Parts: sequence; C-alpha cells; structure tokens
Amino acid sequence: MRARKCFRCGKDLRYSSYIKNWNPDDIEHLTEIWECDYIELFCCHCYSFKTKYQPNIDTEKNAKYIKIN
Repeated sequence: MRARKCFRCGKDLRYSSYIKNWNPDDIEHLTEIWECDYIELFCCHCYSFKTKYQPNIDTEKNAKYIKIN
C-alpha cells in the first residue's frame, strides 16, 4: 500500500483507518481509490473544515472527497 497524506494539511493517512468505516465487500474498490493518483484524500479535520467553510463547492462535479479517520 502506498503512503497517503491529507490533501490539505499533509497529515499521514492510514489505510486501516480508511477501510474500517466501509463495507468489507467494497475493499477492492476502496483499494483502487487509495492507489489512484488522481483522487486526493482528506483527514477528518480537513474534511470537516471543507464541508463547513466551503459548502457550495459541487463535489460531485469537481472531485470525489472521501472522509478518512
């Protein structure tokens, strides 16, 4: 598994924390997302900040944001 960092603050993200909040049947798809160079991930703090202070960004059209512990 490659190392990932929060797109906003640079905090190290853990794959085990990422997958624990999802259905075990989705692990293959989640691994593809984790390994994808074109999807940026946020830590919980930055995701909460983004949704609170930037609620008008249309995330469906611009990017897929995934909340990670």
